Amino acid sequence: MYDTELERQVLKADITKKVKKFFSDIPKEKKYAANDIIEKMSETLYIIEMLKAEIDSEGIWGTNGNGKKSISPAIGAFNNTMKLYLSVFKQMCDFLGDKEIKRKSDELLTFLKNKDWFNWLEKK
Repeated sequence: MYDTELERQVLKADITKKVKKFFSDIPKEKKYAANDIIEKMSETLYIIEMLKAEIDSEGIWGTNGNGKKSISPAIGAFNNTMKLYLSVFKQMCDFLGDKEIKRKSDELLTFLKNKDWFNWLEKK
């Protein structure tokens, strides 16, 4: 799906743009410090999208060293990366403070439901 370097760079730029837009209303005094967390979130979402594309094309089953059918390593990487993303998002919520947590959490859930990552994984 993202076979060329150009496709991957476009995807990465698009994800970064969306994450920055998502957090565009951060108070000015916190904006500079939040950029590092935003970058981590963008990178993690990029990895998630790449793993999702790999799972879509290769399936959830692979073969182990003995030639027997086993779960693809991409599934484990996907799950671990999702955990990392949620951890980074929690860092951002902690950084923003209590006022922003509820609103951003609601926005995150809406975003994830629109991307349908969790439902997609269950169907595999």
